[in-house]
Amino acid sequence: PMDILTSILENKKEGTDPAYLIFSGTKGKWWILLGLTICAALDILIATSSTVAIGEITGHLNASKDEMAWLSVGYFSSKLVFLILSIQLSKVLGGKPLLQYSLLLFILGAFLCGTTSSYVVFLLGRLLLGAGSAAFYTVAQAVLFEIFPLKKQGLIQALFSLAIVLGPNVIPAIGGWLTYHFIWQLPFLGSVIIGLLMVPLISLLSDSVLPKVAKAKIGWLSVLWLLIGLCTFQFVMEEGARYDWFEEKKIVLFSIISVIGICLFLFQNKRDGESYKLIDFSVFKNASFSLAFLISFVSGFALFGSGSIIPGFVKNVLRYHSADVGTIFLPSGIAVIVGLIISAVVVDTKKIAPFVSAAFGALCVIVSMVLISDVTVASGFPDMVPPTMVRGLGLGLLFVPIIYIAFNELKGIRLLTGTGLFNFGRQCGGSLAIAFLPTYLTHQTAYHRKNLLDNLHPYSNLFDERVQGATQALISRGYNPIEAEGAALGTVNIALNVQSAVLAFQNTFFVISIVFLCAAPVIISFKVFLAKKQAIHIK
Repeated sequence: PMDILTSILENKKEGTDPAYLIFSGTKGKWWILLGLTICAALDILIATSSTVAIGEITGHLNASKDEMAWLSVGYFSSKLVFLILSIQLSKVLGGKPLLQYSLLLFILGAFLCGTTSSYVVFLLGRLLLGAGSAAFYTVAQAVLFEIFPLKKQGLIQALFSLAIVLGPNVIPAIGGWLTYHFIWQLPFLGSVIIGLLMVPLISLLSDSVLPKVAKAKIGWLSVLWLLIGLCTFQFVMEEGARYDWFEEKKIVLFSIISVIGICLFLFQNKRDGESYKLIDFSVFKNASFSLAFLISFVSGFALFGSGSIIPGFVKNVLRYHSADVGTIFLPSGIAVIVGLIISAVVVDTKKIAPFVSAAFGALCVIVSMVLISDVTVASGFPDMVPPTMVRGLGLGLLFVPIIYIAFNELKGIRLLTGTGLFNFGRQCGGSLAIAFLPTYLTHQTAYHRKNLLDNLHPYSNLFDERVQGATQALISRGYNPIEAEGAALGTVNIALNVQSAVLAFQNTFFVISIVFLCAAPVIISFKVFLAKKQAIHIK
């Protein structure tokens, strides 16, 4: 700290930019990386804590089911919109100011959520959290590619990915522990304090990194269509299953509005001049980025899908307490670190193609979903460790290579556009998973319940033995015969529901692996096409 202070004073005397000179040193870069990584971890903490403490939040706000649904829709809608809008905002404000503003928005949102008992204020806090975190991710990844050399990006992205990939595997346990042993507001308030401590580290960044573009302006008509299209899209994705999809007029109406809004946005974005254009789709002409974007979308489906389904299985079927649900992911944290180390070495040494590491990571995710689909109601913590560790290893091997593939050929504004679209693709894949998987799970539960129920009739010896055994056990504990028989049938019904849920979860885990398998031929074919195209270009 004294060296930094001395440097600032000396540079002020010389009339130079102290932030740039501090930034240009090796120590300054690593401090910036530390600040960005911790801020990304805070976003994961807030997101997972909100899920773990959903019951406590509902009671504290005295909110209805519809109101709680809007909290989630508002948060993810804000995130989707600002993943796109932050590309243009960075041109207007500059990378460093936008990074600072996004962090302050996040801190303000966490403060509002952690201190209010008003539903409206809490909703506003959620909107600010979504906007701040989205703008942060867009700029942060672009900054890391700008300030560190390409030959070190494997290590740098592995360290930054500790928050993105390792966070969902470790932080839920921290959030659950804090919620159970203290108060649910603690993660929010803790994020405010830690976030404020990160502001000086972010301030070390030079203004010359991702500078603002002189003629850049916001096309507000495009922003309006984008807002309408993405907000209604997110509502349909999250609430479609609850309303039985297109059987409900509200879902049909919102779906139509979403399509119209997105189409009008694309039309207006094309009409806008270069100074107003929110998205420059020419970035997809870069073949490597297009390939990584496709992988990002599929990996987002697997990451968000498995991340939401596994806790549901552990809590509702294995009957883990909410404070212990996150512990299921702790062993996989070790595997994530191993995967990140391997992928960092692969990317930096280039002895193995980064695509190979990404492909092997995807294979590990597929295998983990197949393994976890064999878990039953009699399974315990030891049975969950191998599949979750294989999943963690796969995610560690997958994310760093696809980030490198996506951005290693992009520079300046194109790099910023790429980071925004890349994260947008992953978020859309996650939204699709959150929309599809619960619906599929519900249908599979009903399907298996019907099939199992067909075997429960008075002429089934196994059913009769089960009922009679339970009845006699209850009579021996003081029940009268009539009450005992009714209670015995109730226990059979509970067992039927649990077994139906187990079979449905098994099918759902298997579907996640099928999505990867179906996407694999497309990704491989695209990779072969790129290789042939590059060979022709060289000739």
